[in-house]
Amino acid sequence: MYDNIMNKLRWGGMEENDIYFDENNIRMFSNLRSSFGRLAEQLIKENKKDSALMVLDRCMQLFPDHKIPYNNTLISVISAYYHAEANETANELVQKLLDKVSIELDYYFNLDPKYTYGTKDLGNEKQLNLYILQELYKITTDNKQIEKAKDIEQRFMYYMQLYNS
Repeated sequence: MYDNIMNKLRWGGMEENDIYFDENNIRMFSNLRSSFGRLAEQLIKENKKDSALMVLDRCMQLFPDHKIPYNNTLISVISAYYHAEANETANELVQKLLDKVSIELDYYFNLDPKYTYGTKDLGNEKQLNLYILQELYKITTDNKQIEKAKDIEQRFMYYMQLYNS
């Protein structure tokens, strides 16, 4: 799989800045982001940390936030960066995803109820973002990023209060 992703696959304009990606492309590339994370984890298990970091860096090069928005599929990439001992990069990604999730949750919780009546998906969006916070907390705690974990926990508790009210 490493050879396919790193050498054989052609990304069909993915690296161009003027290519439009519709929601189907974005969903497909988001899922591929998870595959990069899983491949990196496997390489780390095989003691190929340098190869894992190359895979992760290639993933971030191909799928930056401005093209393929960060979402829950970034979690596997963050985890792999921590396991490859690239804590600084992992922490930067955690912060970016944390900020994005916070912006989204602030938006959802501050919407006037007249605009949310009958929108079941809005509840799903809140739950997905709360799930992301839980996963970020778990990953940062497991990787002894205590200050980062405290920040995530505080935000999670704040949003859970809003969710339950």
